[in-house]
Amino acid sequence: MEAKVQESIFETECVCTFDNLKEMTSNTRKTAYTIYFYACYILLIVFGVIIPIYNDKMFIAIVVSVFLNVIGIIFLIMPRFNAKKQYEAYKEMCNGNELRIKVVIYEDRIENIDVINNKYTEINYNEVKKVVDTVNLYNIVLKNNSVIMLDKKLFIKGNHEDVSAFIKNKIKKGDKV
Repeated sequence: MEAKVQESIFETECVCTFDNLKEMTSNTRKTAYTIYFYACYILLIVFGVIIPIYNDKMFIAIVVSVFLNVIGIIFLIMPRFNAKKQYEAYKEMCNGNELRIKVVIYEDRIENIDVINNKYTEINYNEVKKVVDTVNLYNIVLKNNSVIMLDKKLFIKGNHEDVSAFIKNKIKKGDKV
């Protein structure tokens, strides 16, 4: 009688949440506020003190006022806009990204575990640190170093390397199913 070989492939799913946007925006905003503060300070001295000493025309004050307001609006809006664009790009890369785990079972024992990535393999997760990568492993429950096929979910937070290491740690060749 031929030995039974069972091959199971578990797929994971990455999820980006809108909460990440707040964190991504905060540093950009701090920098923007600092630049805006110093820009206003310098412009105020130049246009409000130095130029009027040599030229006392009133329109300079109006031009300076409008200019400072325009700069203020740009610096307040741009960080949020850029962060949102950046977030959307990350979200597009992350959502739907799958990490496939192939478990080969031979005669009721695990024979091999392979981690197979899809077309998004090229993503460098170190550059996408702000994105929360939540991995769902479907139909797998780990119990006493054994793998039991059930309709349950195991949630792991981390990048794909962490997940691969976790799986290879918990599920080993020779583990009884």
